[in-house]
Amino acid sequence: MTPFDSEKRVLVIGDIYIDTHADHGYIRLGGVFHAARTLHAIGATYAIAFLAPSYLHESIQAFLKQLGCIDYASVGEVHGAPGVVIIKESLESGDIGYDDLLREARRVQWNDSALLALLERFAPTDILIFPGAFPLENVIIESRRIRARLHVDGQYLPSFVDDVIRLSPLDTVFLSAPSTALKLSGGDPSQLWQTVRSHITSLVIKENRGGSRAFFGVQQAEAPAFPTKTIHSIGVGDCFDALVITAHSTEPVAHTLGRAAYYASSYASTFDHDVFVDEIAHALKIDANVCQLSGKRLRWEQRPQHHVYLAAPDFPDVATTKLDSLEAALRYHNFSPHRPIKENGLAIAGSAVPHQRALFRADIELIDKCSLLIAVPLTADPGTFAELGYFSALHRPTILYEATAPIFNLFVRNCASRVCSTLGGVIDSVFELLG
Repeated sequence: MTPFDSEKRVLVIGDIYIDTHADHGYIRLGGVFHAARTLHAIGATYAIAFLAPSYLHESIQAFLKQLGCIDYASVGEVHGAPGVVIIKESLESGDIGYDDLLREARRVQWNDSALLALLERFAPTDILIFPGAFPLENVIIESRRIRARLHVDGQYLPSFVDDVIRLSPLDTVFLSAPSTALKLSGGDPSQLWQTVRSHITSLVIKENRGGSRAFFGVQQAEAPAFPTKTIHSIGVGDCFDALVITAHSTEPVAHTLGRAAYYASSYASTFDHDVFVDEIAHALKIDANVCQLSGKRLRWEQRPQHHVYLAAPDFPDVATTKLDSLEAALRYHNFSPHRPIKENGLAIAGSAVPHQRALFRADIELIDKCSLLIAVPLTADPGTFAELGYFSALHRPTILYEATAPIFNLFVRNCASRVCSTLGGVIDSVFELLG
């Protein structure tokens, strides 16, 4: 028996873009196509209502047919912008850095009659909406008339709480961390749920590499993430949304979240759709085992309690761009990184011994409160290696980040729990070691 409800007919509404992965030199259709690829892979019955510039229509229609899309309609013509998104950091080690070209000049010519005709023809049971520059209220009103269940990805709402209240009642609202809505709720997903619970049936929080959770009524459920060799993070959340809403409603929510996370990790591991389809086909055969996997769980609001010591030659005469990027990435994922020289000060050659000992004690106190140390030897700095050795003797996890060049020293490499040469590898290892 398939874990997905074959009685569901899913309509996906949203924009279509050309995703340009600047760091991979890779281009493909994005936007609602991420959900479309997922629905095709699991054999769901689905249709697409899309907005895009007219020059993309022929390619869109041809690809939707390849993906087994039952029906589709252009519900909005995009003018003034090419529908191209530049993605600077595909792995989401830190901020992805989207750049929607000419977005300020973007105008949408909405086609309400095309949406109404598609709703009548396809008769969806569930509608997944990725909000954009189109009249969302119109879509909600028409969807209610056919009594379809409404699912909205709240990451695309400009004012999350106000918009959810205005559009309510809704069946499912998805939200990804980090987000402004979470920040305004003190970084506590439970508090956010208390704010919107009377307006929606379920709130699903996607906590990237740390897992996910769902709030519904007075209950909540959670599931881990599953480590993978991440190639990209673009559209992985959209994939997750589609997997959640197509599951059987009678299934335990934790199972639904866990499966969605596992399948979405497959989406993150490849750009090749045929490879993704094959991986999903294999996963479907072992679905019961998938739901029992342990994975990694690291709750969003608990991450600031994980202090991370950044051991590095953080000196004025050293280029620290890689160190700066690492600190920013850790903060993006809600951890608490520490740069001892920035916090405690720099020991100057020839300074008084009491001053040097005070700095030493301050650094040791900082080390002692940290859960993890990341050594970043931007130069062959003995202090960095000494801190790595000290921390490893405490039997706490360590990462050697070869940001500028490989380190071949036997003791240095073997003091580290993980050795990484990329920022993406470091962030993956942080979740693996602390989750």
